[in-house]
Amino acid sequence: DLSIVEDDEREQHKQTYDFNRTDNFLQLPLKRFRADTNSIINSMQSSLTINNSSSSSSLI
Repeated sequence: DLSIVEDDEREQHKQTYDFNRTDNFLQLPLKRFRADTNSIINSMQSSLTINNSSSSSSLI
């Protein structure tokens, strides 16, 4: 019985460690991603304006 409890504790510790490592790993690209989001939105907006102007001119 004792060995089962030990294994369980070790497994739980491993899971917590994995979670912390994943958390750190996820936070790294997040900062970069937030900066990228602005440029992505800007490029999306510029492409949207181009599409709007071309579609409106075709409507006329």
